[in-house]
Amino acid sequence: MTGQPQPKFISDRRYVDSAAAMARILELAKGAEADKGRISLGPINRTLLNEGASVEEYRAGLERAILEELLELHQSRAYVLFTPKGADRFA
Repeated sequence: MTGQPQPKFISDRRYVDSAAAMARILELAKGAEADKGRISLGPINRTLLNEGASVEEYRAGLERAILEELLELHQSRAYVLFTPKGADRFA
């Protein structure tokens, strides 16, 4: 098939692995300005989506960070807080 265009495949998804999405979320949370310890999820969400993550990939990364007890979801669900375990990760 020389001269024929090669088929295009979907490129590798950067955040398909929830560990990669979680790591990026933690990195963004660490650099975010906290208000009384609360970190707004809006800018983190927007950044991941702008970097090509799907909503499902973002959600999987956030859920993993919560399940691994690195972040705690605020009751409003609009903020997260670092747990002691999560804060120690950056100490």
